[in-house]
Amino acid sequence: MKSSPSTKSVSRPRAATSPAAKPLRIVCGTDFSPNAQRAAEVAAALAARVGATLVLVHVTDETNTHASSPEEFREFSRPAVGQLKAEARRLRRAGAAVTEVLLNGYWAEQAIARFLAAEPPALVVVSSVSKMAFEHWTMGSVSEGVAQSSPVPTLVVRDPAPLLEWARGETTLRILAGVSLGPDGDAMLRWVEGLKRFGPCDVTLGHINWPPHSRAEYGGTGPMLLARNPAGLQRMLERDLLAKAKAVAARWAPRLRVLPSWGRPDAPLLALARSTRSDLVVIGTHQRHGFNRVVHGSVSRDVLRHAAVSVACVPVTDAAVPAPVVPAFRRVLVATDFSVLGNAAIGCAFGAAAPAADVKVVHVIPPWTPSSPQLAGATRGRVTRAQLRRWEADACRRMRALIPAAMAARAERVECAVLQGSDVARMITQEAARFGADLICLGSHGRSLVAEAIVGSVARSVLARSERPVLVARQAES
Repeated sequence: MKSSPSTKSVSRPRAATSPAAKPLRIVCGTDFSPNAQRAAEVAAALAARVGATLVLVHVTDETNTHASSPEEFREFSRPAVGQLKAEARRLRRAGAAVTEVLLNGYWAEQAIARFLAAEPPALVVVSSVSKMAFEHWTMGSVSEGVAQSSPVPTLVVRDPAPLLEWARGETTLRILAGVSLGPDGDAMLRWVEGLKRFGPCDVTLGHINWPPHSRAEYGGTGPMLLARNPAGLQRMLERDLLAKAKAVAARWAPRLRVLPSWGRPDAPLLALARSTRSDLVVIGTHQRHGFNRVVHGSVSRDVLRHAAVSVACVPVTDAAVPAPVVPAFRRVLVATDFSVLGNAAIGCAFGAAAPAADVKVVHVIPPWTPSSPQLAGATRGRVTRAQLRRWEADACRRMRALIPAAMAARAERVECAVLQGSDVARMITQEAARFGADLICLGSHGRSLVAEAIVGSVARSVLARSERPVLVARQAES
């Protein structure tokens, strides 16, 4: 296997750009094949649509065998330079400003990745080249390598016709976006919403949930179905998916499709793309490599390999998030155990809640040991339903008494509930998921590490379990 030598590059820009004014740039990698030419046409049309500069990149002499001297390299690369200039002239007919860049000395995907890292553009466009399964496993493709290493979204063009018509303003682009309900889906949603600057979009948000994870996240009883989610779980998943979309753009009203899958998520996502007749599939990528990809898998790679339409891969790493977003907490769940800090969490919850927010106050009781004064004489296994109802009513009265009238008036709706379960942290996180909370508040006594290891910590368990923001009212022990 050949080693990767140092890179030598020859840049052929048509116009210099001052460092103070950096125009929008779209980078397109080409090998001058018919597929690459069609992808370049899409890139040129998109660049012309938004007034961006198209940077046309070609990699020559990947193994550095013809670069023993500058003269030898210039002679070897002369045909590629001519082809690159001719392709740039052809693409300028679409109305785009085009510059040419010639790279050498690395495998194509590595050379392009280094070029992108030096000055990230707004978008990368590459063509998709079909390969046999064995070739995919051993070498992959340049398009996969670029998509899995690019610091910016990569559009892999498989069917250029609908993209060209959309970029020219002739049609609406049908988009299926595979969305995660975790925080790693936010960057991808922002990018999808921003596609409207190129032209009108008809967006369907697709979420593939794994039933065991959904049961652990939202709770529930009864059998788990193979072909569909229970109705209540389906409503909660669709509610949370819509909430993520609204957090990106309040007036955004995409179609929602939530499907369960007991296996790989790429297959139902691609089936959904076919059923919605999508022109483009957008997927987030964690850009895993090596051992991490073997252990965790890569949904984006599977989608890239098997999709019948064009695919856009959006990095969802921390570096891809442009700036912190200031949230508005409109649904807040606060848990109290009626301790001083537990009750203080109620004030923190109302203080953090946005105006006209919905606030839910909960208290968790073990189902077999209620400690209400009314049940002081009850023993395990002898608690009646009437006794439990009295305890729940008493706990709700105590929670309502802890809410000052001014706080209640500030909120849109305030409700109290008693939860029964042996795992307090699990009950809180599941209720937060069912309630659709965008903030969880609770108190913590700040025990020392030794004490916490012995008695545990509800706050620590909630922080470990929940993907939602958690606000902890805390006081260290003296």
